[in-house]
Amino acid sequence: MVEKRLRLPAPSGLSASHLTIDGEELLVLEFPLPVLGNASVLTPAEQEVALAAANGQSTAEIAKARNRSPRTIAHQLDSIYEKLGVSSRLELTMSLTKGSPPGR
Repeated sequence: MVEKRLRLPAPSGLSASHLTIDGEELLVLEFPLPVLGNASVLTPAEQEVALAAANGQSTAEIAKARNRSPRTIAHQLDSIYEKLGVSSRLELTMSLTKGSPPGR
C-alpha cells in the first residue's frame, strides 16, 4: 500500500486530535464554522445562500433547498461576492469565518 500525503494550507483555527477506538486509529479535524460576522451588508436571503455555500453546498443543492433556479442562486452568489469583496467560495468561507474580507 502506498501512502500519499497532501500538504494544504490550514485554515485559521484548525485543530486536530488523534484517537484510537477499538484498535482503529482516527484523525479528527475541527475548524470554525462561518459565523456571518461581516455579512450585515447582505440581505437575509443572501445570508442564507452565503452560509449554504460556505458549508459546501453546490449551487444546485442550494437552489433545490430554497426552491429557486440554479441561475438565481448563481446571481445571488455574484452579488454576495461583490458585497463582501471576495471572488470564490473559499474566500467567502474564509471571510465569513474570520469576520472580514481578505485584504481588508
